[in-house]
Amino acid sequence: MKKDTGLFKLPARTFVSVKVLSSPDLVLAALAPLSYGTPRDIAGALRGAPLPADGRALGRRAILYRVELDGWTTIVREGEPIDAYDPLLAKRLSRVLGTRAIALWQQASFLTESGACDLVYDIFDKGVSIEGVLATEGEIECSGTADAASVKANPLAHARALLAREKATNDRISFADFERGTIRGRWDLVLDRAILLPELAPVGDEVPVERKRTSGRVEASLGETGSDARSDQARLSRLFGTIVDEDLSTLNG
Repeated sequence: MKKDTGLFKLPARTFVSVKVLSSPDLVLAALAPLSYGTPRDIAGALRGAPLPADGRALGRRAILYRVELDGWTTIVREGEPIDAYDPLLAKRLSRVLGTRAIALWQQASFLTESGACDLVYDIFDKGVSIEGVLATEGEIECSGTADAASVKANPLAHARALLAREKATNDRISFADFERGTIRGRWDLVLDRAILLPELAPVGDEVPVERKRTSGRVEASLGETGSDARSDQARLSRLFGTIVDEDLSTLNG
């Protein structure tokens, strides 16, 4: 996707994360059934050192970190953004830790003035969905307490207000920022913890199973069929709908 600044075409950046209102140590413990390999402290990467090579060949690494003075711990996954958006993980951590968690997708240009962006998020409290938004390519779906008018007017401002309301830092960090060392140039952020997980399996993959890989990359399967279902928008919509339907059935059942 390209954003037109009027002077040149600027590629949009996508930031995908799971944020949990808990300490890094508790989040790390809750991730144990899904985490393979030995977690590595990567304080050196914050000073420009390369990431450890642990798990690089698998393509399923993740980093959990906390911004100084922030009550939230953030998890970012390696790989394509569409594969990193993980409301199922947010829901699980929210339930296990008895706290709030947010699965968040933001795609926008840093120079955009209109507030136009793709925004998808799911908020959970103790494992129950309380708010969700799917705003991609001009289409908007909302659930729970989400304000559709606010999302429609300015998705970017809505995302900022959401994080401010939850007292979470709008850090806009990706796994690639750690990999490339660009995290060192973020003068506006100070991270007090950063931990590399060599492999973070999907929810439901808590026991060793045969893992399909194609050309060295993990093959993700959400059960899509047809070319349209393989689009980012369709996959996000499928995840969003699954979360909403599951929580409605829980409330009704």
